[in-house]
Amino acid sequence: MSKKSLYEILGVEKDATAEQIFSAYQHQKEILAAEKNLEDQRNQLAFIDHAKEILINPEKRARYERQLLGDVAGPSSVIVESVASPGNSRAMIIGVVLIAVAAWGWYQHRISSPKTSLSAPLASASTDVKSEASGQDVSSNVPSEGPSEEFPQKQTSSAAMQTVTKTVVTTSYQVRSTAADAELVKKLVWSVYAVIGSVSFGTGVVVDGEHLLTNCHVLASNVRKGKIYAVNAVTKDRVEVTEVAYLDHQDACLIKAPGITGKPIVPGTLVFASSTFRTHNIGFAQGKLISSEGYFTGWMYKFGQKFLVTNNYCDHGVSGGPLVDDEARLVGLTSGGPDNKSYCLSVTIDTINSLKFENSRPLDSFPENYTSNVSRSF
Repeated sequence: MSKKSLYEILGVEKDATAEQIFSAYQHQKEILAAEKNLEDQRNQLAFIDHAKEILINPEKRARYERQLLGDVAGPSSVIVESVASPGNSRAMIIGVVLIAVAAWGWYQHRISSPKTSLSAPLASASTDVKSEASGQDVSSNVPSEGPSEEFPQKQTSSAAMQTVTKTVVTTSYQVRSTAADAELVKKLVWSVYAVIGSVSFGTGVVVDGEHLLTNCHVLASNVRKGKIYAVNAVTKDRVEVTEVAYLDHQDACLIKAPGITGKPIVPGTLVFASSTFRTHNIGFAQGKLISSEGYFTGWMYKFGQKFLVTNNYCDHGVSGGPLVDDEARLVGLTSGGPDNKSYCLSVTIDTINSLKFENSRPLDSFPENYTSNVSRSF
């Protein structure tokens, strides 16, 4: 099923006039007034308010029409390729110069220093040494000219040459995306991890040197069923998740995974309330890394919790991935949506910030029967 458009939310045709749109809005409000469930009433009202605000404003409506055209393409694939390459040319030039300097110094020392420069003191010292076993003079074991300095000096030069000429292989990574927001995606992917257990998987985002954010429901089906790993979206480096801090039913978990190497994401705020606010998300939809660009459509409330509603792409595996603004600042965690993918719900940055007051606990202490407010029925 396709996403429900703003026209369909109000029940009007695409060529409806501003007067017809406002009339349809008033009619929808009257219908909602009879809704007994206050939370459902508030959620539906948020949708029709948003639809009316967009469609009666010519500029916003024109922008929305352009966004509808963009929606046809769906999510965009994010391709990461690794390329092994030798050290750069500058390092090779420096190596050649060091070789030349070492060789020249050795040559100058050889032609300017007497061969016995070190042998005399060594021989003199050796003549006084007696073998404890035989009592014989062991100075005969020292060559008449003493140990030549040429051999060790040659060894040192050879070792230096081997050191500086050693080829250093480095791995570089190329990130490709055909999305309109490809440059933002290429930066964002360095903060993203796959969170993988023995039963299911999701997405996580780096917040510091050893912690990731993800949805709690990503962990729920995997705890005490084997190890849970965080896998870097770019390098594929894997580390084990060891601890978790979480909020009851609010679907925001802070997991500890010592050894992560991703780039911490920059936190944002929820100062916006405009339907022109663009949003971007990234995650492992059905195990494949994808991104999508959308926009804020309103708020939804579930058991008193406030969720961001956007028209970004949601599918299994994207859960726990970052939802960001145009500056790649974190504003939420993609958490789920209806089967028809008509909208996407995300935990807000305000909910995420509440995690700072929660204690980190061993991963095995996380409740297997955890349910989020998105999926709760009681």
